[in-house]
Amino acid sequence: MRPSAAIRLAPTGNSQSGTTTSVITASRHTRSIRAYIVNAEGGWGVVCTEYCSIHPSADESPFAQCSLWDDDDVRVLGNMVERVHAYDALAGVELWYGGFATGNLATREPSMAPSSMPTWAGWAQTQAMSKRDLAQFRNWHKDAVARALRAGFDIIYVYAEHGYMPAQFLSPVFNQRADEYGRSFENRARLIKELLLDTHDVVAGKAAVALRFAVDNLDEVGGITCTGDGRALVEHLADIPDLWDVNVANFAGDARTSRFAPEAAQEDYVAFVKQLTSKPVVGVGRFTSPDTMVSQLRRGVLDLIGAARPSIAEPFLPNKVAAGDVEAIRECIGCNMCIGANNSGVPLHCTQNPTRGEEWRRGWHPEVIPSRHAEQTVLVIGAGPSGLEAARALSLRGYDVRLAERSQALGGVSRPRRRCRACRHGLGCGITALTTCRERQMSRFTSIAK
Repeated sequence: MRPSAAIRLAPTGNSQSGTTTSVITASRHTRSIRAYIVNAEGGWGVVCTEYCSIHPSADESPFAQCSLWDDDDVRVLGNMVERVHAYDALAGVELWYGGFATGNLATREPSMAPSSMPTWAGWAQTQAMSKRDLAQFRNWHKDAVARALRAGFDIIYVYAEHGYMPAQFLSPVFNQRADEYGRSFENRARLIKELLLDTHDVVAGKAAVALRFAVDNLDEVGGITCTGDGRALVEHLADIPDLWDVNVANFAGDARTSRFAPEAAQEDYVAFVKQLTSKPVVGVGRFTSPDTMVSQLRRGVLDLIGAARPSIAEPFLPNKVAAGDVEAIRECIGCNMCIGANNSGVPLHCTQNPTRGEEWRRGWHPEVIPSRHAEQTVLVIGAGPSGLEAARALSLRGYDVRLAERSQALGGVSRPRRRCRACRHGLGCGITALTTCRERQMSRFTSIAK
């Protein structure tokens, strides 16, 4: 694979899929596909789907997710895989079942979990899974693996993080069972191991089997820590997965904003994993600096760099690193506008990358912009982040741009003297990157007069 193969796109929610019926699912999948294709074009070695429901009883409505319920889903996701492969990237799918996270409001399927408990949202109550239910669940998972193979995926995930099932079985808090799936650690880890072995059986060497696992619960007392059951599971499974994809949970802990978590904040929690397995390890941490990424690899923390939010802000990050054009990277500022959009069930927004979420509707591209339609001079008033972005885009289109700013410094509200209290106390919130990445671009354009 090309040099950027050490950088992969982590399973990334697009908030642009659907779950209500296979027809709606298939049509809405196409919205996500455009974003994935842009990332593949941008040089990511592996492009993964968002969490992908294996069965209608894993329906997190009103939140959106993709699915592999039937042949319609195979057809649409197969289209994604084919187009990802066209850019010499691998395609991964994250097979997901929500357990007590899903109320199944759209499908009206019964919600099932290790024990009977209320669902995370809504008014539903889960039913405790019987042994028959567990056998049926494993068959659903195997069927989804077979569909993923037919779609052409290169990496097939068993998903045990963010508080979803089967991580719920591992938790001594959520799992109150008294059978062979409960009480002892080995029993609580049984389902994850079974899913991995089932997936290997179905895959039969035709694809890699990955385990995405949260080694520590930072924001919820689920009983899984990187010094306790999280570490024990890595020791227990060791070389069964072909790839370990590790992070912290749940979603709020994994995707903390830059005001509360610096770049590479997950290292202290996941660094032990490589000591316990001979298989490659990938992790995330809102990596924004190529130097930090290289440091993770050279120090043996990770074998592969994963990125979700940074890939949203800069889909062409790997290509720009490979070309030595680091100054052109749009740095993720950790504002979590993308997560806010995802949690609202609308297409992703990004403070740094205005094209994100518009790939499917307007055909916008982060690196390609239509040429001007006439020879004109355009006046942009105000050199804040929006004004700088407008000047940059207009210049790329070929216009003669005049940028007017009443102060002596660029940046508007993002200038240091007007930064937030967190920045003034050294915590940082990434807001200055709104200006700095665009200021770096200004010197490249002779058509911009300030």
